[in-house]
Amino acid sequence: MNKKIRFAIVGCGAVSKKHFLSIERVTDAELAAVCDINKNKAQIVADKYGIKAYCNPVEMAENEKFDVLTI
Repeated sequence: MNKKIRFAIVGCGAVSKKHFLSIERVTDAELAAVCDINKNKAQIVADKYGIKAYCNPVEMAENEKFDVLTI
């Protein structure tokens, strides 16, 4: 049984788009949650991927299960 590696990303700016695309391309990876100081930016990404958006990384870490945190 293969477990998907769950990624959480802090920051939804220009560089993060490359991270999102990389995660999409890996079969055993999935985006678990996103966080940005600008809640609207985070929400746009969250809506696209069907995940939850946060504006506080500590809150995200307390409420989400992920294997990798990218900042």
